[in-house]
Amino acid sequence: DTVSMPLSLGYIKATAYADPGIRSATDIQICSFRGSDTSSEIIHALLTQEPPDILAFSVFGWNLHRFAAVAEVYRQLRPNGWVVMGGTHVANQAERLCRLFPAIDIVANGEGEFIFRDILQAYLGGCNKTELEHISGISFQRDGQVVTTPERARIANLDDIPSPFLEGVLPYRDKYGKAIYAVV
Repeated sequence: DTVSMPLSLGYIKATAYADPGIRSATDIQICSFRGSDTSSEIIHALLTQEPPDILAFSVFGWNLHRFAAVAEVYRQLRPNGWVVMGGTHVANQAERLCRLFPAIDIVANGEGEFIFRDILQAYLGGCNKTELEHISGISFQRDGQVVTTPERARIANLDDIPSPFLEGVLPYRDKYGKAIYAVV
């Protein structure tokens, strides 16, 4: 079975791994789900083993409520873990999202490549998830209130983003040589 290629997540992972400290200290895993996958199936896939320190979602209209349900279960399993949501369907909507889904800690309000890298650097540097003012382009919760940092400039030079294929973080084929992603 093939799934849609998570190209944006590949770029996010490749950009994070361009930082040697992040590459050596983390194991970023990209998990793809189909539109037919239920919240229970996603929870089972992501959380039956040791839950990650940071759970990040690329949100679209069809998966918002499913991912919010996963975030709620994650919060019960890992109360101090970080829940990050990004994507065009959540950007600049943190007030509403955090009111509806209190398990969300951070919302990316723009292009996620450098935002996620900065979030990982903050986490690895020992920052508290309520003290992220130094990261531009996000909203985060502090004491029941949403704090929004200044807008981050758009990425002007696409060469600043490493290729997920050239960096080996998004393979084309599985270990048997079968195509992983559906081609549309």
